Amino acid sequence: MDGFGPHDLLECYARGVFPMADARTDEKVFLIDPQFRGVLPLDGLHIPKRLARKIRSEPFEIRTNTAFSKVVALCA
Repeated sequence: MDGFGPHDLLECYARGVFPMADARTDEKVFLIDPQFRGVLPLDGLHIPKRLARKIRSEPFEIRTNTAFSKVVALCA
Protein backbone atom coordinates (compact mmCIF):
# COMPACT_ATOMS: atom_id res chain seq x y z
CA MET A 1 0.00 0.00 0.00
CA ASP A 2 3.04 2.26 0.01
CA GLY A 3 2.72 5.28 -2.23
CA PHE A 4 -1.09 5.37 -2.22
CA GLY A 5 -2.15 8.64 -0.61
CA PRO A 6 -5.04 11.11 -0.50
CA HIS A 7 -4.27 12.51 -3.97
CA ASP A 8 -4.37 9.01 -5.49
CA LEU A 9 -7.68 8.22 -3.80
CA LEU A 10 -9.24 11.46 -5.02
CA GLU A 11 -8.04 10.71 -8.56
CA CYS A 12 -9.65 7.28 -8.37
CA TYR A 13 -12.92 8.73 -7.10
CA ALA A 14 -12.85 11.41 -9.82
CA ARG A 15 -12.54 8.64 -12.43
CA GLY A 16 -15.37 6.68 -10.78
CA VAL A 17 -13.22 3.76 -9.66
CA PHE A 18 -12.62 2.50 -6.14
CA PRO A 19 -9.46 0.90 -4.74
CA MET A 20 -10.10 -2.44 -3.01
CA ALA A 21 -8.21 -5.47 -1.73
CA ASP A 22 -9.31 -9.08 -1.32
CA ALA A 23 -8.53 -9.07 2.40
CA ARG A 24 -7.31 -6.76 5.14
CA THR A 25 -3.89 -8.42 5.08
CA ASP A 26 -3.61 -8.34 1.28
CA GLU A 27 -1.20 -5.61 0.15
CA LYS A 28 -2.29 -5.91 -3.48
CA VAL A 29 -4.90 -3.26 -4.33
CA PHE A 30 -7.03 -3.35 -7.45
CA LEU A 31 -9.59 -0.92 -8.85
CA ILE A 32 -13.32 -1.61 -8.95
CA ASP A 33 -15.26 0.02 -11.79
CA PRO A 34 -18.92 -0.61 -10.89
CA GLN A 35 -21.59 -0.68 -13.58
CA PHE A 36 -24.06 1.16 -11.33
CA ARG A 37 -23.21 3.91 -8.84
CA GLY A 38 -25.13 5.46 -5.99
CA VAL A 39 -25.09 9.17 -5.26
CA LEU A 40 -25.82 10.65 -1.85
CA PRO A 41 -26.78 14.32 -2.26
CA LEU A 42 -25.30 16.08 0.76
CA ASP A 43 -26.39 19.65 0.03
CA GLY A 44 -29.91 18.93 1.30
CA LEU A 45 -28.92 16.55 4.09
CA HIS A 46 -30.99 17.07 7.23
CA ILE A 47 -29.57 15.92 10.55
CA PRO A 48 -32.21 15.92 13.30
CA LYS A 49 -31.36 18.04 16.36
CA ARG A 50 -31.25 15.04 18.66
CA LEU A 51 -28.82 13.17 16.39
CA ALA A 52 -26.62 16.28 16.00
CA ARG A 53 -26.53 16.69 19.79
CA LYS A 54 -25.58 13.02 20.20
CA ILE A 55 -22.80 13.30 17.62
CA ARG A 56 -21.36 16.38 19.34
CA SER A 57 -21.34 14.62 22.71
CA GLU A 58 -18.89 12.08 24.02
CA PRO A 59 -17.92 9.34 23.04
CA PHE A 60 -17.92 10.70 19.46
CA GLU A 61 -15.17 12.82 17.98
CA ILE A 62 -15.29 14.13 14.42
CA ARG A 63 -11.99 14.67 12.58
CA THR A 64 -10.81 15.16 9.03
CA ASN A 65 -7.50 14.20 7.42
CA THR A 66 -5.88 12.91 10.61
CA ALA A 67 -5.19 9.27 9.79
CA PHE A 68 -5.63 8.77 6.04
CA SER A 69 -3.05 5.98 5.56
CA LYS A 70 -4.32 4.09 8.59
CA VAL A 71 -7.96 4.34 7.43
CA VAL A 72 -7.07 3.12 3.94
CA ALA A 73 -5.05 0.23 5.40
CA LEU A 74 -7.85 -0.78 7.78
CA CYS A 75 -10.42 -0.60 5.00
CA ALA A 76 -8.32 -2.87 2.76
